[in-house]
Amino acid sequence: MRFSSEDGGSPTVATVLLPVERARVDAAGSGCFALLHRDSIPEAVRIVRERPVDAVLVSVHRCGPEQVEGVSHLVREFPGIPTVALVSQHDSSATEMLLRLGASGVRQVVDVTSPAGWSQLRQVVGQPATRAVARIQGPILDALSEAPAATRLFMEAMIRLAPETPTVTNLAQRLYVRPSTLMSRFARAGLPSPKNYLAAV
Repeated sequence: MRFSSEDGGSPTVATVLLPVERARVDAAGSGCFALLHRDSIPEAVRIVRERPVDAVLVSVHRCGPEQVEGVSHLVREFPGIPTVALVSQHDSSATEMLLRLGASGVRQVVDVTSPAGWSQLRQVVGQPATRAVARIQGPILDALSEAPAATRLFMEAMIRLAPETPTVTNLAQRLYVRPSTLMSRFARAGLPSPKNYLAAV
């Protein structure tokens, strides 16, 4: 089992960051999550294999093109552990790397160029999926490997939110969409109601 936060301790996050980013992320995570800093994607993958890790944080400024395949492998091999891209400055190389990481399966990005980004970072990696959520997400996301990214994101969010989101109205609020819009999308696709999925989870 890999989700250490359920054992009573802080969530554990493996990182691949620039030295200047490490200090800032250390400060942001103080009391919220524990960090395991590594210098490359292969080293981060090794940590995920060897000990409980709740999330992986990868700087777009530290991850080189030669490491993108390693990120893709990490996302595929450990679908229940979120891999999050960190942006600490805006430039053309960061944009290009974000596109590469997105193509590799990374679906979460935290931009810490503004103060709100640090709060988002604490929320994203400081409140990881529980073991039960991870067990459910893994096989479902594997089965949806060929589905559009938006479909995978929706299913991942719904599974994560289901334990504390008993109604479609609550789910829609958490996803920032109107309940009627959510219901109609399912109806038009000929799918069971979102309530059926929530109840199943």
